[in-house]
This record gives sequence, C-alpha cells and structure tokens, in this order.
Amino acid sequence: MSGIGIIAIYSATYWKGPDLWDKQFISVLLTIPVVIIFRYIDYKILVRFAPYIYLVSLLFLGATLVLASPVKGARRWLYIGGFNFQPSELIKLALILVLADLIEAKKGEWSELFLFITCLGLTLIPFLITAMQPDLGTAVILMVIFMVTIFVSQIRIRYIIFLIGLGITSIPLAWKYLLMDYQKERILTFLDPNRDPLGAGYHIIQSKLAIGSGGLLGYGFLNGPQNRLKFIPEQHTDFIFSLIGEEFGFIGSLLVIILFLFLFTVGLYISSRSDTKAGLLMGVGIISMLCVHVFINIGMTIGLLPVTGIPLPFISYGRSGLMVNMMGIGILSSISKRRVR
Repeated sequence: MSGIGIIAIYSATYWKGPDLWDKQFISVLLTIPVVIIFRYIDYKILVRFAPYIYLVSLLFLGATLVLASPVKGARRWLYIGGFNFQPSELIKLALILVLADLIEAKKGEWSELFLFITCLGLTLIPFLITAMQPDLGTAVILMVIFMVTIFVSQIRIRYIIFLIGLGITSIPLAWKYLLMDYQKERILTFLDPNRDPLGAGYHIIQSKLAIGSGGLLGYGFLNGPQNRLKFIPEQHTDFIFSLIGEEFGFIGSLLVIILFLFLFTVGLYISSRSDTKAGLLMGVGIISMLCVHVFINIGMTIGLLPVTGIPLPFISYGRSGLMVNMMGIGILSSISKRRVR
C-alpha cells in the first residue's frame, strides 16, 4: 500500500509540483525499521509505559494550541527538529495504549460504571483539544477508538448506547456552539453539493467526476484529466483515492480496498489470538483506527460523507501519519509474535 501511495503521490504532484514522492519514498524507507523495532519490543512493555506515553502525547497536543502557527485556519502542526509533526496522529495510538492498560488492570477491581467514566474522561481530553484546533475528523476518530475498545472489553453496552443517545440529542447544541462556519458549510454541501458547485461543493463534485470517469480500467498512469488540469486540490493527501479511481479505474480502486480488507482481517485474527487482554484491546484499537480512516476518506471522496481532512493510511502523503501507522503495524506484529499458538 505504501508503494501504491508513492506512485499515486508522484502522479498527483507531477503536473503541479512540488514533487513529494521522493520525500514519501524516504519516509517509507525510514519507517520500515520502525516496524521491525516494534516487532521485537514486547508489547507488554508499551502497556507498562502507556500512562507516560499518553501524558507526553497530550502535552504535545496541547502545545499546538499555543505554539503552532495557523495553517489554513488550523493549529495542528509543531515544528520540531526541522520537521512538521502532527501530535494528533500520535495521540490516537497513545489513547489505544492507555485504554488497554487501564481496562486490563482495573476491570474486575473497579465498578464498570467508574471504569467507563474514567476511560471516557481519558478520551474527552484529547477529543476537546483536537476539536479546538480545529480538527473534528480526528476528534471523531478518537471517540470511535473509545467506543470500539469499550465494546471489545465487554463493559456493558448500555453505557455506549447512552453515550450515543446523548450525542444525538446534543446535535442542535453542537451545531450552534461547537461547529465552525466552514464545518457547517461542509455538512450542508454534503447534503446538497450543487448548492455551491464552485465553492464548498467543488471538491465533492470534482472528486466524484474523477472517480466516475475512470471507468473499469482508468485513464492510465499520469493521464487523468482531472489530475492534469488541477481540478482537485489536495490530491496527494485527502483526495488521493479520487486520483486512483481516475487513473486506475474500478480495478485499481478495488485492489486498494481489498488490500485494506486483508490487513484488517489479519489484524483482527492476530488480536483474537493475543495472550493477554491488553493485546486484544491494542490490536482491535489499531485496526479500528485504520479502518475508520479508510471509511471516512473513501466515503468523502465518493460523496457519502462530508469532506474532512482525514488521509488514507499508508497511501496519502504525510510523515506523521505514516510513522504512527507503521508503529501500529509493528505493535500488531509484536502481538502476533507472542500470540497463543
């Protein structure tokens, strides 16, 4: 998938620059050892240090509200050692680790309600910070990770149902006081892209045109007209799947989806064979993190979900996301190395 990403990024930046495929290629080469290192680190050591990893990640995340320079109205990146780093990527993995550690250590000792409230509190802190950046897409992913972890841990489902019900009833308040004007516009445009075809609806309309025009086999590498004419912004990141659909058609798009489904299936199998409860929760948490990324990204490019700044794992350009995703794969590999035979 990373190889497909490098090819797609090359095509996305070939006509409009700057060339980013070489940076992504180097990033992939540098993160492959990360997978190997995490494979040979016993994941139980990561569980032991989970609270510290969470606190450090939270400090970096909070620092974005004070130290980060606005980029397109959002404060999401810290400039560290010559690189732009996005702490919201790391906090996803840190949240998975700390929830797994807490549930394994305290389930059976604490009441289920108190454990649920504690896990919810650990999730709401980064949720609110990312929402303030603003980065509502990542905030939603954090909440999905929390709900999946609670579900797998077999804490009573009624708590999750109550939380979902509370969320639904809070929609009017969120619409009035939480969502920014551009976020409201994205939702309204999702419901009716033609209400502003040259403005807020432009991305969705052009993305759907690109994917639909690709047909069965696509226009071929570097031959996508939407790509060459620069009709779709951010085609190397958020809308990279539209490029794949245009240049490689239904077959190329299906191949990408099959690769993700294969990864998710193997990941869930590894998680189910873990020798500890924490391993199960960590594995399922990592897969849910990747799965919701894929679902949101592909959903928005084909017009089934509102536009959000959620990249396609391993394929979209981005060093912070690639690093964290590779760390997740390394942890899955570590769980597999120590799973029940």
